[in-house]
Amino acid sequence: MNILALTDLRGQIQYAERLASVCRNAAIQAIVFTGNIVDGGARLAAWENAHNTGLAPDYTQPAVQEQEQTDEQLYTRFLAQLGALNLPTYIVPGHLDAPEHSFLHASLHCGVIAPTVALVHRSFAAMGRHFLVAGLGGRLTNDKRETVWTIEYPFWEAALGFDFSHRLDQAHILLFHTPPTGSD
Repeated sequence: MNILALTDLRGQIQYAERLASVCRNAAIQAIVFTGNIVDGGARLAAWENAHNTGLAPDYTQPAVQEQEQTDEQLYTRFLAQLGALNLPTYIVPGHLDAPEHSFLHASLHCGVIAPTVALVHRSFAAMGRHFLVAGLGGRLTNDKRETVWTIEYPFWEAALGFDFSHRLDQAHILLFHTPPTGSD
């Protein structure tokens, strides 16, 4: 099975316009996307500034509000492009695809319009009869959890979230935005 893995567009979704020809030429049968449709822009800058100055971030800043609207449009546009490919597609958010509720809303809406796109963030979906795709997006951390300014989860939450998978017979394909580390 040929699976195309995508990640880290960071706002450059014009690359998705070439996906149809790439998928056709490579005989792609499924797509996995592990996040960062957007680059964070003003929201990320406000978050980083708050951490550097020790002040609380202000979500009501006009630039942050505009960034959220721009990001929601990018989510909708990119997910529609994936749906138009009419290939089984499995997605999780990246750490920049915040706030989490905006990404989830766009993904769930896309899943209704384009049923081939499955949100597997903290969930799972079948890939044919033999595979189960499950995922957790965002950045994995030792202890921090954040879903408004960036998407971050503690490692223990990932481990707990995949506990169910030991009870299922299919081979697992696990999608994470955070690359693997360590030797375990």
